[in-house]
Amino acid sequence: MGQLPADAVEPFTGVAAHQVAQALHQGSKVQAVRVVNGRRDQAAAALGRRLASHGVGVVFGGGSIGLMGVLADAALAAGGEVVGVIPHALAARELAHREVPDMRVVPSMHARKALMAELADAFVALPGGLGTFEELLEIAT
Repeated sequence: MGQLPADAVEPFTGVAAHQVAQALHQGSKVQAVRVVNGRRDQAAAALGRRLASHGVGVVFGGGSIGLMGVLADAALAAGGEVVGVIPHALAARELAHREVPDMRVVPSMHARKALMAELADAFVALPGGLGTFEELLEIAT
């Protein structure tokens, strides 16, 4: 995976994106960014394209629907590396993104979050609901 220059996250608002930009300005060598659900399709698609254009891989929850699907579609369309991590229960309900070549099926949500944290060098949370908030708090603590 490549490196994301600090100015690549400037179009995205929020504390998390600002902190990623700050870390990059300070010489951080981010090579993959974990992204969790949010509600802004256009921002998610733009983020997926921007990460891919800078050679930064995306680690996401593996879903084909909603914002996770939008982000994965945009990153893949831009030639980016995308890793999906999805619990077996969701994959069994055919919610796994079928176009993601590196889809990892895990036994539980806990295993999903642990593997996503292990695979990513940074974390970006777009506006979302309680699940997004819970993941943001978990990664921060």
